[in-house]
Amino acid sequence: MKNAIKFSTLLLVTAAFASCKSNQETTESNKGKRADVAQMFANMDSNKDGKISAIEAKGKLRENFRKRDRNNDGYITRDELGRKK
Repeated sequence: MKNAIKFSTLLLVTAAFASCKSNQETTESNKGKRADVAQMFANMDSNKDGKISAIEAKGKLRENFRKRDRNNDGYITRDELGRKK
């Protein structure tokens, strides 16, 4: 019986540790993605007006420009670039 309790405790501690590790990796990954989005925005915003026009957009963003331009003003802002649908 004591062995079963020890084993259960060990199992719970291991599961908790694995969950914390996974959350930490996800958080670090999200930070990297935000940095990548910010860098991509800065690279495309050639006139540094804080928004990307259809002419400035490149690659997939140019292909999906109308979908990402939520308010249909002809520009993609950082907020529009950072969120999908």
